Amino acid sequence: MNIVLALRWIARISGAGLVLLIGTFVFAEGVPDVTKFSTTESILMGALVMMCLGLLLAYKFEAVGGLMLLAGYTTFVVGNSRINWFLTIFPLIGCLYLYVWSQSRLTRNKS
Repeated sequence: MNIVLALRWIARISGAGLVLLIGTFVFAEGVPDVTKFSTTESILMGALVMMCLGLLLAYKFEAVGGLMLLAGYTTFVVGNSRINWFLTIFPLIGCLYLYVWSQSRLTRNKS
C-alpha cells in the first residue's frame, strides 16, 4: 500500500473523528450565545471554527484545509495564554494534509 495514500486516510479519518466529537459537544450543549463572549473568547471561537472548517475542506482540498488548520491553531495559541494539549491534534492533521498534498503534486509532476 502506498504510504501517501495511507497517510491521507489517516488524516481523513482523524479529521472526521474530530468533527464528530466537536459536533457532539455542540449538539449536547447547544450553540453558545456568541453575543456574550469577550473579545478573547470570540477570537478563540473563531479559531476553533476555522480549524473545523479546515478539517471539512481538507477532505477535498488538502492544501487549503491544511493551511486553515495551521492558521486556526496559531490564532488559538496566540489568543490563549496556555497550550491545550488536546488541540495539538489539529496542526498534526494539518501537517499530514500538507505533506500528502505536496507528495501528490510531486508524483503528478513526475508523470
